Amino acid sequence: PAAPPAPADPKALETWRERLRERIRKGVQGGEKPLASLSFTGPARVTAADAQGLTAVLGGTSSAAIAWSQLRPADWLALARAFAKEGIAADHATLAFFLMAEGQTKAAEEELARAAGSDPKQGPALADEVRAAFKPR
Repeated sequence: PAAPPAPADPKALETWRERLRERIRKGVQGGEKPLASLSFTGPARVTAADAQGLTAVLGGTSSAAIAWSQLRPADWLALARAFAKEGIAADHATLAFFLMAEGQTKAAEEELARAAGSDPKQGPALADEVRAAFKPR
């Protein structure tokens, strides 16, 4: 299969990665410990996150520190999916961004529709922002 198109705007990629990092930090502080399947660990339960990276429990017992810089594009998508809460426009938009970055346009558009539907004020603007990041320049 063809490689997914890179986001046209590297700044947008960093912006959305920072939003996801912040979402993960807030999520784990609030007690969320979702399971994400990461490329180099397999299923990992995210238990902590800070400016450097995240901590994940693998196979129930051993824990690993993973630097943000170690994450591959598919890992960002897995984390966005793990932390996406139904009905939260920003979560749907974040997931859509990383789906689009992996070339999964149809799934991304479904998430953008959810973003717009769950928050008529912010959702459509977030959806426009995601689409704009992938427009050819």
